[in-house]
Amino acid sequence: MLTDYFFNIVLLFVISLYIMYFLSPLILTTFQLAYAVYMATPVDVAKSVYTVEST
Repeated sequence: MLTDYFFNIVLLFVISLYIMYFLSPLILTTFQLAYAVYMATPVDVAKSVYTVEST
């Protein structure tokens, strides 16, 4: 009973590792894109506000 439970956990862990390994480029690019958008938006807003106030 306990060995079956442990085996299921290990199997799920291995499957999730395989999924993460195959999807990691897609996940990384998605995170990078979202992070770039998230980081660029306040900077662009601040730049536009700064240029408007300075002119």
